[in-house]
Amino acid sequence: MNKFLTWLIALLVPTAMALGLVVSAPAQASTITPGCVSGLGKNVPVVLVHGLLGSSKDWTDGSPSMVDALSRVPGITVVRPIFNYARYNKDWVDNPNIGPKLAHLIACVATSSREAGGPGKVIVIAHSMGGLAVRWAATEASNAKEVTSDLGMVFTLGTPSLGSGWANQGVKLLKALCSPNTLYGNQPQASYGSFCASWSALYGLQDMSSQIKALPPMPNTVPVYAVAGDVTLTVPLYQATFSVNTGSDLVVSEKSALHGTTNTGESGEVAESCDQSINLLDPALSVLSPAAAAIHQSLHGVTGLTCWHSALPHNTGAEQAITSAIGNYLLTLTSAPCSAKALFAAAVAKEHFNPNSPGYKSLPVGNKAGAYGATCAGQWAIAAISHPYTGTTDSMTLFHVVSGHWVEVANLGGEPADCQLADAGVPPSLDSTLLPNPASDTGQCS
Repeated sequence: MNKFLTWLIALLVPTAMALGLVVSAPAQASTITPGCVSGLGKNVPVVLVHGLLGSSKDWTDGSPSMVDALSRVPGITVVRPIFNYARYNKDWVDNPNIGPKLAHLIACVATSSREAGGPGKVIVIAHSMGGLAVRWAATEASNAKEVTSDLGMVFTLGTPSLGSGWANQGVKLLKALCSPNTLYGNQPQASYGSFCASWSALYGLQDMSSQIKALPPMPNTVPVYAVAGDVTLTVPLYQATFSVNTGSDLVVSEKSALHGTTNTGESGEVAESCDQSINLLDPALSVLSPAAAAIHQSLHGVTGLTCWHSALPHNTGAEQAITSAIGNYLLTLTSAPCSAKALFAAAVAKEHFNPNSPGYKSLPVGNKAGAYGATCAGQWAIAAISHPYTGTTDSMTLFHVVSGHWVEVANLGGEPADCQLADAGVPPSLDSTLLPNPASDTGQCS
């Protein structure tokens, strides 16, 4: 009976059925200890986190799979064994084998990286509820420091940061299937063995649930790259075609998936969406609803639903976006140090003045050759540069990392500084870090 009910819920509720409707065989989560990964060298480690009803196998499905795509990126290593909580994949992220164990894994992988001479930073790619597990883990303490400091970048695919409407329906179905006599308050107790008590994740994934509200936001020092699915349903009728954009991946809305990506890290705020049209009257799909289409594709291998929720971990567009963003992130780790010396050298290279000019001799201290008041934020920096001919320093000069070296971009002046930063491609989230006086350096852009 328990197996039948599990199958029924999985069939009727693609809820946040994160990574497929057919539950993978239970697998024990790996035992992790500090300094737990060997052979990293200076490569940046990548941790993969599956979602509700998923397993580590979800990252090796597809052609190419996410693991295949990542293997082509030089400078990174996917951590093996892949993080796997399949035995507990219907539980909420506070289960000791999900969020807490993930926090411990991230901390020990970062330690392994540092021990091997690497950056000591971990890239995490998480699907669906896995992204919420990362939020839980990020502010956990390990060895007297928060795991946040070990995170280099986080990618989320279809993560229900605001919850999922499908989970609301799933909870209703769960209550209907379980005996009313077993319900106390809002949580089911044991019925049919442990079945009714084994879906704590479903409650947590409801729209703006108390569990989601209790999760700490991702710290704004960690760059977050969010991928959302955006499915369009099309219905041909005689000579006409009617289309409805769902604004979702059929399980998680685009708004929910892209929520909370603002940060002040190296890569700024980034979000990707993909679009997919589905012909509801296509006899090959034989569907009566989007949910049925998703079930049919999952169980019978019908291709085409490339950006619905379960397909995101091996969606080609998502893989390309992620690998490209990782490449940009790796550049920040190999850049020249953000120092006054490096920035002054970049200004000399751009403006072609003589850093040893006799003109500097007559200038007061503070206007001698060099860069002053440097402020750095990842691949961007601002500093005042002393010029030997004018006897003054630029109020603000903007620099950017290009191919691992600092390059002068512009002298800021005239138009409000925040407008000039935007024109140069600086993520708005970095304004408060780069601008000396954010309140006075902002204004109406022309």
